[in-house]
Amino acid sequence: MSAPSSILVIRLSSLGDVLMTLPAVRAIRDAYPHPRTRLTWLVEGSVGELLSHQGFIDEVIQFPRGTIQRSLKAGNLPEVIRKLGPFVGRLRETEYDLVLDFHGIIKSAIFSNLVKGKRKVGFGRAYAKEKSHLFIPSMSGAARSGSTRWSGTCCFHGIWASTAPYRRYGST
Repeated sequence: MSAPSSILVIRLSSLGDVLMTLPAVRAIRDAYPHPRTRLTWLVEGSVGELLSHQGFIDEVIQFPRGTIQRSLKAGNLPEVIRKLGPFVGRLRETEYDLVLDFHGIIKSAIFSNLVKGKRKVGFGRAYAKEKSHLFIPSMSGAARSGSTRWSGTCCFHGIWASTAPYRRYGST
């Protein structure tokens, strides 16, 4: 694969899982440095604030889940459409060379399919949740647990995702 000019990472939520994904995304950035490759992350919730302060991530796109949930609970469908329209428009304004679904759920698979992308990769059948593998054409057979699963997705692309710079609590 030639160096992509744009990459979209999808890992929507869960602070711990987003943190566990950071070494793999950092390895992607190291393999495809600035300014040659633009790295964007799609996220929801308060995790977006954390990601916006990571110098190796060029852009964070925030899914307005809270606003949409409140509008749905209130039965305000026009407001849901008003919020979803610009979000979907923002997702579709860039054609990404590579879309990586690090979440592996139906919602992330739907976002992967809404995005314009030349190559879309997610987890294979054994590791995807909610049958999301049915919606992603290329699949990584990455290992199942923790950061190994995300690092395996990088290895699928020939990128070595080392966790060496990240020490565990209590290690010397």
